[in-house]
Amino acid sequence: MEWTWGLVLLHLVLMALQMFLWENLAYLLRVSKDDAEHGRLFIANQGLADGFLAAGLALALLNHDPIFKLFFLVSMLSVGIFKSITISLRFSLAQALPALLAILLALNSKALQNHPWNRHSTIAVVGSCLGSFCLAWVMAIFAAVDREKKQHQQ
Repeated sequence: MEWTWGLVLLHLVLMALQMFLWENLAYLLRVSKDDAEHGRLFIANQGLADGFLAAGLALALLNHDPIFKLFFLVSMLSVGIFKSITISLRFSLAQALPALLAILLALNSKALQNHPWNRHSTIAVVGSCLGSFCLAWVMAIFAAVDREKKQHQQ
């Protein structure tokens, strides 16, 4: 059994924590009660996204499709980076680092190297994944700048 199933499980747990157990997670992350209440819907939305990432990776694993597996792993990495910048650095440890490790292993796998797609298609998929990764960074930077502006206004 492929260990990447652990990432599916991780994202299902994150979905449950963010959508249904947000108060407990906010306490663990040392988020103030006021901030936790204001961010409840945003965090629930993040949880839903984690659920879709888990479902997509599970489908890629069930279909033994290394290209879509790579796509969902890069998506998980992007989400983890965005969360680490906008919510808590702990998310990068729990979400982004395992995804990065899985990406590195997937890039070296024989399944990806022997995929029936031609080399240019694989490069295009990996390029689009990297594009989403870069977009996550840009969005995170804008969110961080916006957060700084709000702190200076108070």
